[in-house]
This record gives sequence, structure tokens and C-alpha cells, in this order.
Amino acid sequence: MGAETVAIQQAIVINALKANGAIIHLEPEQFEKLASTIDAPLVVAAEGGVFSTHYKYVMHYKGLTMYCKSKEALNFPANTEWVVAKTIVVPDL
Repeated sequence: MGAETVAIQQAIVINALKANGAIIHLEPEQFEKLASTIDAPLVVAAEGGVFSTHYKYVMHYKGLTMYCKSKEALNFPANTEWVVAKTIVVPDL
């Protein structure tokens, strides 16, 4: 991959972050704990993996986007609202 290609890819990621704001990566336990403090949290979830299953979750909290990737399905409050996504893509910086 040439230097120009890498620079273009980096610019695309930076522009996407500017458009969407920061994405906060949380450990699974932190994500579950935060979700439990929200009345009727809205969680976007996707299951994926090639060689082993993993779960990805996204939710907003006070204007910030929270993201978590886990090897196991997490537990959420009964009043959680769900959006099941085919995939969740988060840039890895």
C-alpha cells in the first residue's frame, strides 16, 4: 500500500470522526454498568466473527457515543430498547 493510499484512508477516518464525534471504547463491565443507570437505554447490537463469535454494542450517553466489543453477550436491563444491526463498524485509531 502506497503512502498516498494510507494518507487518503487516514483522511477518510478523520473526516468520519469529525462528522460523528468521539467514540468512547468501554470494557464490557463498564458498558453494562452504564446501561443499568439509564432509564430505557437504546442499544445497537451486532453479532459477528469469523473464527469465534463476538458481540458489538453502541449506545449514546449524554451526547457521547459509547462502544463495546465482547466475547460474550452482555446483560442489559429489561427495559432496554434494541436495534439489531447487521454490522457495527468503528474506526480503530
